[in-house]
Amino acid sequence: MRRVRRSTELPPLKTALSGFRSSPAGQTQTYALLRALREMTERLRGTEAQPFYSTREIAVFFHVPQPVGVQVYRELESEGLLVRLRHVGTLLQPRVPVRGDKITTLASGGRLALR
Repeated sequence: MRRVRRSTELPPLKTALSGFRSSPAGQTQTYALLRALREMTERLRGTEAQPFYSTREIAVFFHVPQPVGVQVYRELESEGLLVRLRHVGTLLQPRVPVRGDKITTLASGGRLALR
């Protein structure tokens, strides 16, 4: 099976986080990073799943250790904003239309499934 390369429509990190300022006094790096990425993911979510920035890119951009980025990604994954797939990478979960049915998204291709 051939691997299909998906193009990312996400802007460069510098553009996506242009309004970010360093964490205020008394706030941990993890919390500041979580808050910034949560706001950014909410803003960038579309109708289809799309590749998201790697934890390495995030760590370099924010000048934090990579395990901090991994911890934040786990939190965003538990909130349903990101999904991490082995051998694929991290995907930004699409927005799901609200209907009377209970709808869940499948990470592969952003398809919808009724449950």
